[in-house]
Amino acid sequence: MREIKFRGQGVYDGDWHYGFYREFTMPSCWKHEAYKDGVNYYIDEKSSNESYLVIPSTIGQFTGLRDKNGREIYEGDLCEELDKDGKETGSILQILWSGYYKF
Repeated sequence: MREIKFRGQGVYDGDWHYGFYREFTMPSCWKHEAYKDGVNYYIDEKSSNESYLVIPSTIGQFTGLRDKNGREIYEGDLCEELDKDGKETGSILQILWSGYYKF
């Protein structure tokens, strides 16, 4: 079974954070750095027990797949297309996550 996890780029440090994704809607009476829609987006890292405010457009879900170097592939990643012989074609593909896969 595929591991469910997300990544997002931190608002304050610009680093990529990996873990659980959650949203928190800020009450209108709180003064906080909420986004325009009043929602903050967090990645909770299991390894460090820390929560990081992340940029919403950078959030991507782990696809359960890895590239030829063993790195995890996330929604939104850019990958180079390979032909049937494993040679690069020169085409760049963006990974889109559209559902669940059963492994």
